[in-house]
Amino acid sequence: METHVSAGGVLYDPRQKKVYLIYKKERNEWLLPKGHIKDGESVEEAALREIKEETGCADIELVDNGLLGKTEFEFELKGEKAFKVVYYYLAKLLTDSFSETKERHNEGLSGSWLDIDEAIKLAHHEDIKIVL
Repeated sequence: METHVSAGGVLYDPRQKKVYLIYKKERNEWLLPKGHIKDGESVEEAALREIKEETGCADIELVDNGLLGKTEFEFELKGEKAFKVVYYYLAKLLTDSFSETKERHNEGLSGSWLDIDEAIKLAHHEDIKIVL
């Protein structure tokens, strides 16, 4: 069985006390930003890059020792069973800078800042609810 490893996380705005969930339009799902780790990237570097790309918030940083959790599950890819591992980190918004990214556009993503309780209710998958 093929294994896929991804990284991403929870983007937190300490001023508003809110978290950012992405919305995947084609699947009608509220999710945390995440994606595959590129060759030569550390898990932390991939988490930071994916959060920036999928939220459009460029001025962020990972919180020290910010690993929130790791999820593992099986899924189907092209008719075959595959295994997925996802590392979730806590990232902090530093300034309100936002720009539409090609990743957001290409992947049909939007998103919203939400109170944590609302984010937990909207999150599509149980593992995301646990991380939140």
